Amino acid sequence: MKLKSINSIFAGLVMSVTCLVNVANAGLLKSTTGTNVTQRTCPSVNSDFAGYKEKWGQEIVDYYASYLPGNPTNNAEITPEAACIFNTQWQKYWDSSEAGTKTSLQSVQDNVNRSYLENSDGDIWLEAVLDNTTLSLPEAHFIINSQKSERNSANLFSAQSFLWEGDTTTLEFSALFDFSMSTGTWGDSLDSFYALSIGASMGMTFDAGQFSPDSWGTELALGEYESAGDSGITNEDVNYRDLSISFEVNNGDHFQLWGLSQAFALNGGWIDSANTMRTQLAIQGKSVEESKQVFSNSLTVEVPEPSALTLFAVGLIGLVTSRFKKKS
Repeated sequence: MKLKSINSIFAGLVMSVTCLVNVANAGLLKSTTGTNVTQRTCPSVNSDFAGYKEKWGQEIVDYYASYLPGNPTNNAEITPEAACIFNTQWQKYWDSSEAGTKTSLQSVQDNVNRSYLENSDGDIWLEAVLDNTTLSLPEAHFIINSQKSERNSANLFSAQSFLWEGDTTTLEFSALFDFSMSTGTWGDSLDSFYALSIGASMGMTFDAGQFSPDSWGTELALGEYESAGDSGITNEDVNYRDLSISFEVNNGDHFQLWGLSQAFALNGGWIDSANTMRTQLAIQGKSVEESKQVFSNSLTVEVPEPSALTLFAVGLIGLVTSRFKKKS
């Protein structure tokens, strides 16, 4: 009797898997979510910044020229933040006695509905929450605190892949987000920073375990926000912001929607975005509900071949049946 029940369950699995492959016609091709938190501590920079810059200035400039082109390009442009990055990453190759410390945690997962990271002292946590029933990226929630002489960061990259099988259409992709942040400084740097980018691409590819794409593909549209250029941030109140992009899709287009959140807290600074960052996909000129009706017929799901899934289920049936007979 038990054997019949087991066979019935797995026969149902075969039917369910085959049904999924044959009738799936809306939603997600693939979801990739990468989270990263990093804590840097550099007391030798903070205790005597002028003396540290005088001693290590040329090495810092050379380091940035080789690995992080841009600022600083000379001694005068070196900030405590730039010196802290050098101190915690490269100074050990010259003099480990003054080198700071760097600890990082990273998680890259495919097709999950939640990803969470927290550092050991609880100063930084980041959570991504994905609802696969909606056409949106994972919500981003994070808090970053920093103590004196610390440079702490949290990063979230998420992407979803879709196949368009409808008429040529213009799609709108938007993000609503809110945050509060400290408004102090560390030398010539702000003691907190928040940036968000959202985009649509074609041909984006991923390597297993890699935080960001192996190839960003062809950009269809890009929207960017940075707190450093936002004159509306004058105190530590909650700030509400939004981004929106639009792009055209044609029948047969395989495209990706993606978002990149980056936040930094320096030397006592902090950022609180524990509430949310939400995204939404819609058709230009149509409501969300009207868009959903079109999406149900035009966005398709890429799933494994029926034969592979069916063989997997049949194999499970055989395995369970074999073990049951042995025990009998």
